[in-house]
Amino acid sequence: MNTMNAVRPTTAQPIDPMEFREAMTRFASGITIVTTADGRGRRHGFTATAFSSVSATPPLVLVCLDKSARCHPEFVTATEYAISILRSEHWGIAKRFASKIDDKFTDDFVGDEYGLAHLPDALASLSCVTEQVIDAGDHTILIGKVVSVRLGDGVPAVFFGRKPRELREEQDQSSLSSPAKPLQPVEVAFGPSNP
Repeated sequence: MNTMNAVRPTTAQPIDPMEFREAMTRFASGITIVTTADGRGRRHGFTATAFSSVSATPPLVLVCLDKSARCHPEFVTATEYAISILRSEHWGIAKRFASKIDDKFTDDFVGDEYGLAHLPDALASLSCVTEQVIDAGDHTILIGKVVSVRLGDGVPAVFFGRKPRELREEQDQSSLSSPAKPLQPVEVAFGPSNP
């Protein structure tokens, strides 16, 4: 049996926070907009790249929210929220929801059957009821049970290396009948990502 000579986690030196953040930028992720409404009916939302499925049965997803976000108190107490998975055409909306401006919502959003705001032309939209709220360092993990799914089409928005990317299928002009080539990341302009 081959064993590695590694430093045990309990005796390891603390890691450099900047190095850790840089390592996390090496993981490509999709981009989502998460929305909810407070008890007075005011809408709140943020841009999130930390999003994942958790379980298929029951259908659970998670999203992480920075505790310094202005909308953090609303999401920690929310009983439901919506998640819109963005297309590449949604960069402007993602930038707006990553900002600190007061009114992030425009006519781009519509209410679903639960009254939750979502993008009607998103790649997918999920309506969720809050299943669990977990304290996790400088973030809060929101786990939601999916109660409604809407599907769309398009090219996904992707975040990688601190920059938004766009997957595009390469076209071989010499032979349109040739098999599709792999999708390639393309850098696009984007703003700050901390709501």
